[in-house]
Amino acid sequence: MANEDVDLELGDTKEGGSKMMIIIIAVVVLLAGAGGAMFFMKLGPFAEPEAEVVEGAEGAQESSEVAATEAVPKGPAIYHSMEEAMVVNLSDTGRPKYLRVRIQFMMFDEMVIEDLDLHMPVLKNDLYSLIGDKTSKEMRSSADKNLLRQEVLDKVKEILLERTGKEGVEDIFFDIFVIQ
Repeated sequence: MANEDVDLELGDTKEGGSKMMIIIIAVVVLLAGAGGAMFFMKLGPFAEPEAEVVEGAEGAQESSEVAATEAVPKGPAIYHSMEEAMVVNLSDTGRPKYLRVRIQFMMFDEMVIEDLDLHMPVLKNDLYSLIGDKTSKEMRSSADKNLLRQEVLDKVKEILLERTGKEGVEDIFFDIFVIQ
């Protein structure tokens, strides 16, 4: 009977030790994650490029001019939309597929709106050709849509530069994008 009264609860310290070990491992994992994030932000692909050091008087003048043009704010963005969405036949085989897309143009100069409106027939014609060469499979992911967006922007800038002597449009956005 005397042996029954003596019951030491050693299991609690063993369980408490495993809880402490889990907490320590969690802290180590969090610190490792934070260290990895810092590495990628400071040294990895997301790091901001450092200013390029240019030697000589001419290089110093050129780099200060570049810095001055980058530092000057362009003013508020101005958006101009196509009046109607474009419906484009895609190059899919089998059942015909269509893309309904409307483009918003972003610029910083109101005069570019007049240039866009004046040359809209040329823009639409070239965009029909550019987009019509694509298949619906080439436009499913976000990366594919961003690639198309960049191609459209490059085409718009090319046409405006050719027709007006300035690119004018800074960016484009799809505000309607439906594949059927």
